[in-house]
Amino acid sequence: LDRQRFYPLDPSAAAALRQRLEAPEHGGVILFVGSGFERKGLTYLFEAFASLRDKASQLWVVGKGHSAPYVQAAQRFGVADRIRFWGPVIETAPFYQAATILALPTIYDPCSNVVLEALACGLPAVTTAANGAAEFITPGENGAVVSQPDDIPGLAAALTTFLARDRDPQVR
Repeated sequence: LDRQRFYPLDPSAAAALRQRLEAPEHGGVILFVGSGFERKGLTYLFEAFASLRDKASQLWVVGKGHSAPYVQAAQRFGVADRIRFWGPVIETAPFYQAATILALPTIYDPCSNVVLEALACGLPAVTTAANGAAEFITPGENGAVVSQPDDIPGLAAALTTFLARDRDPQVR
């Protein structure tokens, strides 16, 4: 993990970055980073996101994947106006540094680098027990581990918890 690229920003630099990336002023940002959207559980994340009471937050999708079916899914769940597809990006660190929480409800992943990168940026991570990187999560402190990717209530509860905490300086 390159600590020269992945590190937490001080609050004023993070606020400026959020403004530059057009993050919501009065809501959080749930970040999904990955390729292979289906295996990473993006549809489950859309469903959990749609169930949140918080309607001010956005979901940012960063990574390579065929987005057309997911745009349709976002429309079907009624959240298309709150989801931003960034596509593949050269540098992911600014997205971790601007977001409120990383969500990766993966169906299977030996050890997701994005969870490690998020944690290095001080970003809590919500993932599943099917992700080897779940071993780096201390539930309630730096994230949450949901038993199954299709546990929509569990995923939504974890997202709600960390959105309410905003950018907690204790997450490392």
